[in-house]
Amino acid sequence: MDRGICTNLPSRCSKAATKEMFPMPSQFTTCPECGRRPQRVKGRIATTSSLSEIRIPRGVSIAVGVVVLIALVVAIGWRYLGSSDAIVAGGGGGGSETSMFRLSGSNTIGKALAPDLVKAWLESKGATDITAEARKVPKKDAPETVIHANLDGNRITIEVRPHGSSTAFADLLAGTAEIGMASRAIKSGEAETLRAWGDMRTPNSEHVIGLDGVAVIVNAENPVGALSTAVLRRIFTGEIRDWSEVGGPSGAINIYARDNKSGTFDTFKELVLRGDPLGDAKRFEDSAALETAVAGDRNGIGFVALPYVKTTHALAVNDGESAPLQPTSFSIRTESYPLSRRLYFYSPPQATNRDAKDFITFALSPDGQKVVRKDQFVDLDIAAAETSAAAQTNAPCRLSSAWPGDPNAYCNLRRAAEPLQTSFRFRAGSDTLDTRSIADLRRVLARMEQTPNKQIVLAGFSDNLGAAAGNCALSTARARRVAQALATLGLNAAEVVGFCSELPVRDNSTPEGREQNRRVEIFLR
Repeated sequence: MDRGICTNLPSRCSKAATKEMFPMPSQFTTCPECGRRPQRVKGRIATTSSLSEIRIPRGVSIAVGVVVLIALVVAIGWRYLGSSDAIVAGGGGGGSETSMFRLSGSNTIGKALAPDLVKAWLESKGATDITAEARKVPKKDAPETVIHANLDGNRITIEVRPHGSSTAFADLLAGTAEIGMASRAIKSGEAETLRAWGDMRTPNSEHVIGLDGVAVIVNAENPVGALSTAVLRRIFTGEIRDWSEVGGPSGAINIYARDNKSGTFDTFKELVLRGDPLGDAKRFEDSAALETAVAGDRNGIGFVALPYVKTTHALAVNDGESAPLQPTSFSIRTESYPLSRRLYFYSPPQATNRDAKDFITFALSPDGQKVVRKDQFVDLDIAAAETSAAAQTNAPCRLSSAWPGDPNAYCNLRRAAEPLQTSFRFRAGSDTLDTRSIADLRRVLARMEQTPNKQIVLAGFSDNLGAAAGNCALSTARARRVAQALATLGLNAAEVVGFCSELPVRDNSTPEGREQNRRVEIFLR
């Protein structure tokens, strides 16, 4: 059976300090003391010092046995030193360095946000001499970031490898990363591949660290202000080729797009292309470079993460029957903007270390969310400082003629109460709240503790599949499900109402759109 050596900091784990080996019955074994993934050493070896336990085959002379023994020790030593989990020479202030953990995946997260979160976390732990270096990787446009610091008397490193969301799950599977960064949810196939680690879609593994909107950008001089996802699909597949076809001046449309490994492109494919191939486009691994290219092209159109919109113009977008919305913090927090998305950290529940867990906890804390906000993503603070007027979207509030009651009921609610900047949603095909919604329950609790005199109103919505009466019942049932979850925290909803399939935020003709329309909004009055 293989054995392992813990590579945690000696000050944080006695097994790491003594280099004591322990059995590794599977590749998912972790240190029994600190939970860190160990460095595997093959063979029946108790420790690197107890060399007498290595069995020399019969018939081999003592001299040859010694040679074999030395070769084994050298091989083990090189393997240990060569691992990115191990103590490695050099780096920063000289001496040796220990890798605490590695992040791999989304360029959107990994270019600036993840390094900034790492540095803020290290500062919160009392680390000193924190530096970051860019490391160029052959055949990769985006450089990796290596953060160095002094912590607890040790020189440590943390690596951030931003090469696309799909690489997050490949590296988690390979054991070359402890945290996966993704600007989209894990896919079913990826979750199944990682099944041996546990369920990657539970709150222990899937962590929403912030929100983002994929902004569709055009040159600042382009007069087009809003487009539907259907028209965008025709543009980006090459069906519409001239701006005059969509209300702009005559001129050939030039398409700019992210690369195939990008989570931004995955989101755009899912929400806009919907299975159709991308047309002739200039491709970019880096969002900033794409935005610069569109800014310099009067006929250009592209898509980037919201923080990268600098000198271009972001279009308002609508999906199906929904009203066009700009990508704002409110429309993104409530996920009503059609191209909004979540930013994730993924950590295998059975194969992580304490430092990686502590880092993720920090990212979700108020101090971590300040970093998310500073880097111009949308944080998870559902009570962010926005006036009620500014928080309201430009979406219509009047209910349709199919609504059996007062068509102004929702308008009246929106005027009389403060909308919290979230919407509760559910796991696909289930009445179980998804991971963001579970975390938001406690954010609602924190908000209510600030203003205990406020009353909670829950408004449920459904998709439009099936009979109207059934949809009305479902919308009310979803709101009651959220009320039950809040009640476990001692919060009682003063009113629960279902608005049937009214006021969709996405296209009801698609499974993804219907899933987003099944939501519960929360108000305080």
